[in-house]
Amino acid sequence: MKKVSIKLLGVLLFMFLFISNVNATSLGLFDETVNQEGEYNSVRFIGGNNVNNKAIIDGISFGFGNNITASGEVEYGVYAGNVININENVKKDLFAAGNNITVVDGAVLGRDVFIAGNNVTLYANVTRDLRAGGSVVSIKGITIGGDAIIDADKIVLDENTAITGKLSYPVSATVEGLNKDNVGSIETWEAADVDMEEATRSFNAYMFITWLVAAIVTMLILLSVCPGLREKLNKTKLEGGEIFKTAMIGLGVLVCVPFISIFTIFTGLLTPITLIVLAIYCICIYLAKLFVAYVIGTVIMKQGFKVKKDRYVLSILIGVTLVRLLCLIPVLGGLLSFILLIYGLGLIYVLIKTNINKK
Repeated sequence: MKKVSIKLLGVLLFMFLFISNVNATSLGLFDETVNQEGEYNSVRFIGGNNVNNKAIIDGISFGFGNNITASGEVEYGVYAGNVININENVKKDLFAAGNNITVVDGAVLGRDVFIAGNNVTLYANVTRDLRAGGSVVSIKGITIGGDAIIDADKIVLDENTAITGKLSYPVSATVEGLNKDNVGSIETWEAADVDMEEATRSFNAYMFITWLVAAIVTMLILLSVCPGLREKLNKTKLEGGEIFKTAMIGLGVLVCVPFISIFTIFTGLLTPITLIVLAIYCICIYLAKLFVAYVIGTVIMKQGFKVKKDRYVLSILIGVTLVRLLCLIPVLGGLLSFILLIYGLGLIYVLIKTNINKK
């Protein structure tokens, strides 16, 4: 049994440890101003009302807030806020989303730029491609080394704006100041009429099939790698009192883990351990219903079809498909999904706790 817990925890940790080189500042969401300076060789998070990043970061810089000013040197920049001003040396790609976004003259954009906002203004050259969206996108006297794909109501250029590749925008957009001699080629598109009802049905069918295939493959891999876990799940009995007890444990896990994690974030105690715990928590939420589905499939195989051998592949197929179909029932499906979730979380907790206690 000890091997079961080690393998299960190992699988969960393996799925997250590839981003273990993470550091974070205090997410001062209630602070008036949050400043970040210094040199870092890691992923950095910073958040607050007024956010100022002047750090040198050999990694990804995440910034969230009302007013963001980025003037450091980063490998990748990812920013989301109301007003964003970027005067940063971004060695690779820049991602920004907000209301009013300005990339000032003097910013260095090493590769591609992805930017979306209400009003977007660029005064700095883009080395490769630009992807921009908003109500008004202004490109003032700069050079774009690749393509510029712009989805906006109004596009403002000037005679000094040069686009080496293709300029692409919707037919409905108003374009001002376009000098065709400074553009490699121009392409326009028109939004196609979409039958929303048909699109919704197709999307729902696609999501159903995708979820079903992903869930079945996940369980096949997990139970093949962890035969001890499969053996333990095979012995799980669906009895009223035990189901209620396990579900209450799962409800406690569902509520307590995010509450404690949020407390650590707001008190400045955010660490890589907290991030790992949250990642494992999210993975367990995904696995919870799959574990219960497998148990249900096993019970059906044993009691319904009187199969005594371990036919775990059939148990997965039957259980996962049945649970997914039941969860699609309006209203009742949502309630059933929640019950399966908390019971599954409780089941995972009991499995890990039992195996640890038997060391």
